[in-house]
Amino acid sequence: MNKLAALDAAVTESPFISALDLQRKTVGGARRASSSERRSKAYESAIVNLSASLPLPAAWYQQHHWRIYYDEQLQKHRQFGDEYIYAFTWEDARVDARLLKITSEDVILAITSAGDNILAYALEQPKRIHAVDLNPNQNHLLELKVAAFTALGYTDVWKLFGQGKHDEFRSLLINHLSPHLSSQAFDYWLHKGETTFGTKSRGLYYTGGSRHALQLVQWLGRLLGIRADLENMCKAATLNEQREIWSKRVRRVLLSQFLNYTVIGTEKFLWKALGVPANQRAMIDSDYLRQTDRADAKTLTGVKSGQAIWEYAVNTLDPVVNNTLVSEENPYYLICLQGQYTQRCHPEYLAPRAHVKLSKPAAFDGLRIHTDELCEVMARMAPETLTIAVLMDSMDWFDPKGPEADHQVKIVNRALKFGGRVLLRSAGLRPWYVDTFESRGFVAKRVGARIPPGSCIDRYVSRFLCL
Repeated sequence: MNKLAALDAAVTESPFISALDLQRKTVGGARRASSSERRSKAYESAIVNLSASLPLPAAWYQQHHWRIYYDEQLQKHRQFGDEYIYAFTWEDARVDARLLKITSEDVILAITSAGDNILAYALEQPKRIHAVDLNPNQNHLLELKVAAFTALGYTDVWKLFGQGKHDEFRSLLINHLSPHLSSQAFDYWLHKGETTFGTKSRGLYYTGGSRHALQLVQWLGRLLGIRADLENMCKAATLNEQREIWSKRVRRVLLSQFLNYTVIGTEKFLWKALGVPANQRAMIDSDYLRQTDRADAKTLTGVKSGQAIWEYAVNTLDPVVNNTLVSEENPYYLICLQGQYTQRCHPEYLAPRAHVKLSKPAAFDGLRIHTDELCEVMARMAPETLTIAVLMDSMDWFDPKGPEADHQVKIVNRALKFGGRVLLRSAGLRPWYVDTFESRGFVAKRVGARIPPGSCIDRYVSRFLCL
């Protein structure tokens, strides 16, 4: 019961519930649990199993407390099949660190995605990190990365996540990584590992939904005769050299309006390759209407909608290529162009000095990996638990006419300490749900946007910071 109480407290961020307190509640029987008491799902599942004289859930027997119990049979988890959407994370961790100013007292909640951002936050050594994703496979990928830092040397970690391949993956998994994985994650990589990391595979970064973006770049390179140019962009030693390659041939092909209308601007491609839902695309269309002074128009269709996507691509890609050197400082575009990182250009968590930090015995003591909705996780936390919530572009998915945004902002407000920070990313210049944050007492500040044209906000996307 001591372990059960400690586990519950760790997950919910509630005060420690001693075994004696639990015993009193059980023996007394007269007092019902207060509605203010919040329990973790691990606690609830353990109580149910113990009451029915069944074995405890598999999560109970993990060597580490990283992965939080979830019911893998629920349809909300099964809907993803065996695939994650993101094999790598798009968000610029360097800018995050500058904006958030993470300290050892911070408690962070962030969407897992491919886990790169979670590892970047771990390098800042906050008090705790709650990684949340409804897709179990995204969390399996994060678990694998955490286990690798815990059990492997730098060379093996680099092969796995720098090159995306390892000729001895199965041996590493069984003999070194398995003690540091949950049973679900181990089973997943036992079945998927060889096709993901094996020498006969194309590598980690050609898996998941994001592989479609890489495959499109490769296909266009061959079809349109710019393959050599793309390779040269990855090797360019200076910005001037890179700009010349871009403007001379690559831009004309990748930013052709025909290509945007027929491929990139289509709903199927935006979702499958880039994870852009319909509501997010509607925000891009809406911004285009306002910028072109078409206030009378309600929606864009066909060619006009393709034009909006084309404008968005131009305002995103041109500044990045003109201001950041892909070969040395922009791993987000390098990975799309060549499908692996280099020792000159990679996410910070893949640097040798990062391995020194993340391979220390207590490096991930504060990590909790939740397989659930954001609101569900925050609702189980004690009030004023978080100091930072990184919501990425998750609220772009919401219907502006639905109740989801207000519900989430309300829960964020309860879980966040006074003076805490919420970092948002959006396809919109001013997302409609910022008004919802302000109505709940937050102060919103845009800290990056793709306006005026040519502005380089970071190495990838725009942001809002709500305080």
